[in-house]
Amino acid sequence: MFNNKLQRLLTERLWILLQIQLCRTSLQQQFSDNNSSSIFLDVISYISDHYLPKDLPLIMLTLDIINQTKLPYKFILNQSCNNLLPLLFEDKQRLMLTYGVNKNLDNIIENKPGSAILFLNSEDSKKQTYLQEVMVDLMKKGSWNPRAKYVIVSTAILSSESLRNDFVNLILSIASTRFIYNIVVLIPKTNSESNVIQALDIYTWFPYTSEQQCGKHVSQAVRLDSFLSSHKNNGLLNNANLFPAKDSSNYNECHITFFVIEWPPLTIRSNTGALNYHEGLEIRILQTVSKLINFKIVYLERLNESEAYFGSKWIKPETLRSYDATWTHYRGAVAWFVPREREVPRWKSLIKVFVPMIWTFLVLSYVTTGLTFWLIGKCCREHRKEHKCYTGIVGILMNTLSILLSESVNVKPRAGIAQMFFIIWVIFCLVVSSAYQSFLIGYLTNPGHLPSIQNTKELVDSGINFGILKNLDVMLKAKVPNPEIEQILSSYSTCYPHNLTYCLDRMSYVSDIAVLGGRVGIEFKAYVNYTHNGKTLFVPFDDNLLEGYMSFHFQKGHLLLERFSVTVMRLQSAGIIDRWVYEIRLKYGNWFNKDLSEKDFNVLCLTHVLGAFYVLLLGIILSTVSFLLEVFSSNWNECM
Repeated sequence: MFNNKLQRLLTERLWILLQIQLCRTSLQQQFSDNNSSSIFLDVISYISDHYLPKDLPLIMLTLDIINQTKLPYKFILNQSCNNLLPLLFEDKQRLMLTYGVNKNLDNIIENKPGSAILFLNSEDSKKQTYLQEVMVDLMKKGSWNPRAKYVIVSTAILSSESLRNDFVNLILSIASTRFIYNIVVLIPKTNSESNVIQALDIYTWFPYTSEQQCGKHVSQAVRLDSFLSSHKNNGLLNNANLFPAKDSSNYNECHITFFVIEWPPLTIRSNTGALNYHEGLEIRILQTVSKLINFKIVYLERLNESEAYFGSKWIKPETLRSYDATWTHYRGAVAWFVPREREVPRWKSLIKVFVPMIWTFLVLSYVTTGLTFWLIGKCCREHRKEHKCYTGIVGILMNTLSILLSESVNVKPRAGIAQMFFIIWVIFCLVVSSAYQSFLIGYLTNPGHLPSIQNTKELVDSGINFGILKNLDVMLKAKVPNPEIEQILSSYSTCYPHNLTYCLDRMSYVSDIAVLGGRVGIEFKAYVNYTHNGKTLFVPFDDNLLEGYMSFHFQKGHLLLERFSVTVMRLQSAGIIDRWVYEIRLKYGNWFNKDLSEKDFNVLCLTHVLGAFYVLLLGIILSTVSFLLEVFSSNWNECM
């Protein structure tokens, strides 16, 4: 067993040494003589030692390595002898990775590289194609780091200064399209007579320094310094900083392109027809940053052509693989919206004052009182003196009802015992009528509401239809499954952005659907477009189904990210963002942040007393029917 492990370990070490030799041979074949090889290895060693981070991996890429190696291998750079030596994992030296012919860099996914050295061979006639392929392929890796330090080393010997500048500008332009700004390009400088490499000129560029020198447009590279292998300042002629800060406080009116998703109150598009956004919380933040560092905002219709995008976008792990997110500026949530609980019909206010038990007691009291008056009128010794209204059953019931309704009667009882009972009945009716009228006013102005839907279980049991905004069904499926969620997912309909108004109209006026959507946007639409008497026609659940934080998303490596985040943090600390939210809500929705029950005085109007008109109409109908029946009965008797 021990011999097998030892044999396997020796085989792996020999294989690595063989690959190292191939790599050294590849590098040496790129240079014409030993002096050239020495200066290139010296500059790599110097830059690696002084500028490249030692705690992060380093990628070493050459075209010959791509052509010759079959698999990726790990190396370290030993500055003492300028050779590539195999990595011992227990050592704490820098990890160097080569790029295989299968373009496989999966072994650096766990360790995001902090630097990269790319060699361009002098005999390669397709440097631009090669560099673009490498950049595109690296961007597909999970460990892509555009903010790493990039060193592009060209072995091409160019005869004129203009060719050198064009070549450098080309390399920097390719890098800038991938938002790589932390980059230097090394170009050999030869003796005009002997064509021997005397130094390596080091170039870079500073974006946003003028309108012609914006983010992706390299018009003029800057020579930082020259490297001499025998110079007293460790090789650099002027000992300049090779990786200075590239961010600027003045973007010189350069254009920054944005893709915007309209979602009020965060982004509100103009009604002019042009692609322009004039209002919204995120629009105000963007305009503030634009004025602060002097850049022009350009809105695009395609996401893949823009440098950043926003519009109620949450920070998600899958999004951060392709974009960098700024500091969060607002918290978003996803909640269920259901039709507002319907008001109790106004006519029910007439009977809602008393509970059924009291109404039953009143009916029994009325019948008992009428029967008592009839017995008194029939059995009392003074019945001969009693008025006929208190001896006939119809007259007794009509007088008793008149008193109960707080109406006067045309005659009082004549008998003493009947008068005493009459006074008791009047006092009883006065108390009942006063209580009824007192409560009736309250119910007329605020009749109350029918039971509302409060949670997911009640939502499913209500039998209402379900509408879910596009892409939210995926988030809903990712939640912990339960019977309610499964039933919703089995019978929902999708509300797309272009037909969201249809779903909201249906929820507001038909009340047969509940919608799952963003709390901020749909609640804003409710207060702006769907209100009645100062109240929204649909309401959200108190509990959010999902929550997240919104931010602006920039292409990886974009210089504006850090300054944008700092500005957002300052706006939050000053309370300006909360103030903007309040202003936008009041600007578009008059009923935001208003409590009608405390601040507004309710006045009785015709709608409040509809119940009385319903009773009047019912009385007219009954009287008309009675009149017609009497006429018909009279005519029938005459005919008989």
